[in-house]
Amino acid sequence: MEKGILMNEYIERGKRLGHFRAFVQEIAAKEGDFLPISEEQSSLYWLLAVPEELNIMNFAYEVQADYELYDDYLEIIQQFDREYKEIVNQFKSKLPLMNKEQLVAFGQRFDKAYDLFIDKALRDWGVSRSGKKLTIQFQPPKEILIQGIQELTLIREELEVL
Repeated sequence: MEKGILMNEYIERGKRLGHFRAFVQEIAAKEGDFLPISEEQSSLYWLLAVPEELNIMNFAYEVQADYELYDDYLEIIQQFDREYKEIVNQFKSKLPLMNKEQLVAFGQRFDKAYDLFIDKALRDWGVSRSGKKLTIQFQPPKEILIQGIQELTLIREELEVL
């Protein structure tokens, strides 16, 4: 059960990271007199594309898990949430200050973070059933997840200096 809870939480974050990444790439791909983006335009884009607030379900914290890595993975989720939320909040205010090159670079950094979390860390999960027994395989490499957190931290830091 604990593996299933964690797996769902990580997959949900991967989806949100992917949606935000696509939003940034779509803006970066625009041509012409589109940039710099005004504060009014930034607010309109934000209303259309703002990611949902990240909230780990309360019961994820309440589980007295037998899965020995549960707390480690939950801590990484919390770190992800903090960094990601700060990136999203800062991006809204920094978007009017960004030029095309900065947007493209920002999108590429998100590609790298997405690749670490989704393509490398979460690719080897699975659910199988044998008779009445349900087996969940979920043990992403913590070192890759930590690299993903470090990449998000770098993205946040780059936004802060804009």
